[in-house]
Amino acid sequence: MMKVWGMLSAEDEKAGFDLVLDTDWYVVLLDHGKTIARFDPRDYTATELLIELEAVLQEIRAGSRVNH
Repeated sequence: MMKVWGMLSAEDEKAGFDLVLDTDWYVVLLDHGKTIARFDPRDYTATELLIELEAVLQEIRAGSRVNH
């Protein structure tokens, strides 16, 4: 897998998130190596993908605040 640079904040990367391209060229959001979302890049502009990615991360952050 190839790393996607510039779409995750340094804080998100330190928290264990990573963004990569898989062998089918899907953008994959990982949390400590576990796949939590896949995006087909043909369906998004870079800006739209960034918005979707941030929405997913906000849901995860909100859930982790509730669970702790």
